[in-house]
Amino acid sequence: MKLAWAQGLSWAPDGRSLAVTAVDLQGRCCLFRVDVDTGDVSPIATATSLTFQGAHWSPDGTRLYFQPIDGAIHEWNTALGRQRTIWPAPAAAAWRNLGSISVSPDGRWIASYERPAQSLQSVVIRAVDTGESSEIFRLSDGEFDVMPMPWTPAGDAVIVRLFAKSLSATSRGGELWLVPLNGNAPRKIDVDLSAAVAGQMGKIRLSPDGTRIAYVVGKSYQTETWVLENFLPKGASAQN
Repeated sequence: MKLAWAQGLSWAPDGRSLAVTAVDLQGRCCLFRVDVDTGDVSPIATATSLTFQGAHWSPDGTRLYFQPIDGAIHEWNTALGRQRTIWPAPAAAAWRNLGSISVSPDGRWIASYERPAQSLQSVVIRAVDTGESSEIFRLSDGEFDVMPMPWTPAGDAVIVRLFAKSLSATSRGGELWLVPLNGNAPRKIDVDLSAAVAGQMGKIRLSPDGTRIAYVVGKSYQTETWVLENFLPKGASAQN
């Protein structure tokens, strides 16, 4: 099976396959699995409105999580070939999804952006097993980026990029905030994002050991990749 178009590549934890959001030669939009050794392509889940972010693997590689643009969150069990809905699509008139999802390192939680009707924008975490949700961050004057939120290696906090009307001209690229899950107050990370790219090209990535942040800077298609090291004070943790 060949693909006419693909995006949102995501490596399986075992490195043997990729999950991609793609359109096949028959014009069907689907989540596909690609064997990296043979090139064989097989459909995982059919959908007509998957986001460009693609899918997110569970740490053990047995499940894939994906989100159509209607705001629902689905899980695909790769062993059983079975799909279930963790979060159903809310009524469009009452709720608007703001961006992609992020799966915690232990696979127990999914972080996402939400904005209920007539309410402030917020970040919520949702339990994979039960679908129960909890708000961990709310912004009163501005908006979040639509990119996935990196989790700290310990899974005790997420990093949120936000843009607010109150930001100064030197903060046009937004701000980064460390948001703990234990209820402690979020705190701003001391990093200059004035030249950072927003939108699809402006993804923020955290190194596996949690000590460095990588992001893209530049204008239009003239971009560079920067790495921020030692952005947390010595001895600091997500609980501080």
